[in-house]
Amino acid sequence: MSHLQPACCILSVQADGLVRANENFMSWLRGEKTMPFGANGEHVTVRLLDITELGNNRLTVCNQWTFQAGAVAKRFDVVFLVNGLPLVIGEAKTPTRSAVTWFDGAFQ
Repeated sequence: MSHLQPACCILSVQADGLVRANENFMSWLRGEKTMPFGANGEHVTVRLLDITELGNNRLTVCNQWTFQAGAVAKRFDVVFLVNGLPLVIGEAKTPTRSAVTWFDGAFQ
């Protein structure tokens, strides 16, 4: 099993489907997965988020964040990251241009 497993489950959407990939990723977020990082290859629980002590997490908000998978790149207006994991993505559209709708933002 690779140490990149949490990232790979996101990229597995095409092969496994969106529902299965989301279920797998939620297992990682809940701390339900183990990896052989212990002594003698012993499996230990991997915690991507510290739910009991929220102050132990690194919270970052950034704008114009780009995610690239292979040749495809997507840029998001606002992204909220917890420990480097993008958990909330937002698109900001101008309220003064009626030609740009909420649908345009969702489609982008």
